Amino acid sequence: MKFYVGLNNGETFRNPRAWLYKVFLNQFKTFCNSRKHESAEVESRLASESFSPDITEEYTKKEKQRIVFEMLEKLPEKDRSILLLYNRGLSYADMAEVLEINPNSVGTTLVRAIASLKELLKHHYNEMFEQN
Repeated sequence: MKFYVGLNNGETFRNPRAWLYKVFLNQFKTFCNSRKHESAEVESRLASESFSPDITEEYTKKEKQRIVFEMLEKLPEKDRSILLLYNRGLSYADMAEVLEINPNSVGTTLVRAIASLKELLKHHYNEMFEQN
């Protein structure tokens, strides 16, 4: 929506894809903040219900995702952003433009961010992630 409003107001976008991902990152930050408030309510509801094996598997998958997002929030902004952009399939050039970093340092930054996330997961939830 912001993109089309900008176009209607005469703005030009040098790299629309990178601009849209900047907006995406900001929206994701807002989503994470709202999700913190909702997770406590959902956890208390789930604790009171009994589960079938299929529901248990689905819950485990969602719990792993929740934990990864929780650990992402503990990473520095630059690491969190590059991991999200990488997960979305952006090229190194696009990631460099969105994050305003040198394209030659994207690979190194990404490897370090992955290592930081793995270390956090290992430290806080080793038993849950040791098989993956």
